[in-house]
Amino acid sequence: MYDALQRPNRICKPSYDPERIQVEPDVRWMDSVITPFTRTAAGVYDVANRRWYELCLERVVTDEAWLASEVQRYLASAPKQLFNSISVADNGEVTYTLKDDVSRPIYDMAPYDGPINKTTLNLLSKRKYLSGHVDTCEWNGQKVTYKCLEFTFDVETMFREIRIREKLGSDFTGVAPILAVVNDPDTQFVDGIILPLYDTDLECFAKDPHAQLRVSDLHRLVHTVTRLRLLGILHGDICERNVVLNVTRDHTSEDIALLDFGEVAPSYQGGLEMTALLLEWCVDSFTWTEREKKAVVTAAAKIREGDCENALDILASNF
Repeated sequence: MYDALQRPNRICKPSYDPERIQVEPDVRWMDSVITPFTRTAAGVYDVANRRWYELCLERVVTDEAWLASEVQRYLASAPKQLFNSISVADNGEVTYTLKDDVSRPIYDMAPYDGPINKTTLNLLSKRKYLSGHVDTCEWNGQKVTYKCLEFTFDVETMFREIRIREKLGSDFTGVAPILAVVNDPDTQFVDGIILPLYDTDLECFAKDPHAQLRVSDLHRLVHTVTRLRLLGILHGDICERNVVLNVTRDHTSEDIALLDFGEVAPSYQGGLEMTALLLEWCVDSFTWTEREKKAVVTAAAKIREGDCENALDILASNF
C-alpha cells in the first residue's frame, strides 16, 4: 500500500514566522491522542497567528472546547521564549518546550510555473491576520492581501482558483486579480496567492449606517457573473462575503469585484440563483429610493429566470 507519510510533496510549516505581526491568539482544537498510559496530547491551532501547539496532560480529557481554552489561557501567561508544546504535570507544574513535530503536515503540495506572475514567500513582510486564510502584508512596496495554504484540503481549492484566473486572463475585470502566485523559496511548492487589498466586503460595508451602494455597482456585478457564465465558469459561492469593494470618503461604493473562486459551497444553488438572492439581500441591507428598490428586485427576478440581458438593462436605466 502506498504510504502517504512517504510522499515527497509534503511539508510542515515552521513553528515561528519572524515576519508575522503577532495578534491576540484565537485557538481551535484540531485533534487529540489518548495514550495507553492515560495521557492526553491535544493538537490545537492558533488561527490568528498561524501556529500549531501541543497540550500534554497526565490524564484523559475529551472536552475539545476545554482543551482549546486551556491553551488560550496558558498563552496569555506564557514566557517570552519560543515554544509550541505545553506539558502539565499532575502537580500542576507547567513546562514550555519547542519541538520539531508539532505542526501538522500539508500533503499534495505542488510547484507553480504557469503564466501568472510568481514571487517567493521571503519577499512578503509584515504579515498580519485579516480573516480566514487571509493575511495583510507588504509586497513590492504595496500593502496587499495574502491567501495562504494552511491545510491539505486547501491545496485543491487554491489550484482551482489559480487555474480559473489563468483562463480569465489578466484583462478580465470585475474579479479580484491574482497579482502573484507565491512559491516557498526552499521547496518551490505553492504557499499562497497575492490579491489586492480592498477596503471591505459587502457584508461589512452594510454595517456602516452611512453606506451607499450604487445600482451601477450591482450592474457591474451582474455583468461579471454573466460573462463568467458564458465562459462556463462557476464561481461556487456568490455571497456578500465574497464581494469586495473600495469605499469613497462619502461612504459610497466603488471598484466592486468578486473574490474567492477556490471552493464550490455544499448545496450550491448555482450562480444565477445566488446572484438573485444577493441582490435581494442588498435591497434589505442598504438604504435605497423606492425606484431603486423596484429596479433591483425586478432585476433579481429576471436573473432567476435566466434573463440576464434584461436584468442588466433594468440596472443600467437612468442610475
